Amino acid sequence: MESIINRLPWRDVTSAAQVSQHFSHHATNRIWAELPWSDTEPWGLDMDTVHPSRRQVYASKVRSLVLSSSRRPAAPGHHGLRFHNLRHLRLCEYGLDAHSRPPLAPYLASDRLWNVTLEDCAVDAALLGTLAPRCRRLRELCLERDHWPAAAPREPRHPNWRGDGVFVFPAMLRRLELRADTAALTEAFERLAPLTPDSSQLVEAVLSPTTVSLLSSLDTTSPGRVVLNVPRWPSWVIMEPLLLFKHLTHLFLEFNGSNVSLRAPQMMLLCELPALTNIGIRRCPFIAATADDIRLELSVAQFTAWISHFPALRTLKLGARAPDPYDEALIALGTVCRQLVNCQWPGLINFSSLQLDSREDCLFPNLWTFCCPHGARTSSLPNRFPRNISHITELAIILFRHFPILMHFEIENVGQDEGVNAVEHAFNAITGDR
Repeated sequence: MESIINRLPWRDVTSAAQVSQHFSHHATNRIWAELPWSDTEPWGLDMDTVHPSRRQVYASKVRSLVLSSSRRPAAPGHHGLRFHNLRHLRLCEYGLDAHSRPPLAPYLASDRLWNVTLEDCAVDAALLGTLAPRCRRLRELCLERDHWPAAAPREPRHPNWRGDGVFVFPAMLRRLELRADTAALTEAFERLAPLTPDSSQLVEAVLSPTTVSLLSSLDTTSPGRVVLNVPRWPSWVIMEPLLLFKHLTHLFLEFNGSNVSLRAPQMMLLCELPALTNIGIRRCPFIAATADDIRLELSVAQFTAWISHFPALRTLKLGARAPDPYDEALIALGTVCRQLVNCQWPGLINFSSLQLDSREDCLFPNLWTFCCPHGARTSSLPNRFPRNISHITELAIILFRHFPILMHFEIENVGQDEGVNAVEHAFNAITGDR
């Protein structure tokens, strides 16, 4: 029954809830578990459409919840509700004044929280002391700030901008639930207060020499992930403590500066994190689209040496521009990273140079998504792949041999190369059958 409900289009789930009691149970589970953040404020349970006798039933199904002091109604009707299965909690403007500290106990009825986001909150010992016992399974703690001291300039923001943030993932705060004394943690958070809105300063504030002692006391043996938003390659102040976490599995670098180059000595530092299975590099999404591409200044030999340290890699998303040609580097990636699932490739691909028609071994046996934003080309010679393949079915068979489980293929074919068009059609034939 649950499998059927989960496969239904969202628009049909409400109708399914009216079929029978069993359908209603599973359908309402999905409805209340998947509501967007903006719709899962607790007073949504006070609407006339929710009968008072059903409010606690639905509250027990809620997985994600937003508590906003500024949007709290004058006489909320959700007092007494218990959110027993809450997984994701976002607190907005909590503790900024005496009237913005509603009791949290009803929303922390269990120790099952996975994600906690503190948006514009007064992070103090009292708040951390309340959260800590309920965060025994915490996977992610996120701090977001949009209110800065009066002296700090307020720049116009992108309409979707959520405020400068410090994202601290399990490798950094894995022991939050184990620390009876929150003084050191509170001190680290309070260092965010006087900063101007510069995300690189925020990151360095958490990973500054004054807080390295805090990092050294945390659990460096738990898998985790880190997101760094910086104007250029992180300074040694950041990299030194980061490299302590030998079990780090996810690392994502977002660059908000201009004229960014990634060189071999910098990239080779990541080889000191041998457990990485997911690596992402991109320009911050709020940077103007006209900004220069991030330059990946690694030769094919340097890339091959670098990627050889990550044979268990599952995701590689390089939102940068590699030198041309770079096809041998792509072959090296497929040869080393046999478990690769997701790939955004930084180079322009020459499908003729890959020699897929004569290559015996499967190049990417586990690849699901393949994105090539910098385009592709093929040789114009009629005896070179793919122009030497006369039928689309035969071409699809060759591509299937090297991409047997590919589900999504995306490529920019700016020059409308006929060979690339043929490859696109063949890939579409493969993925369309799945």
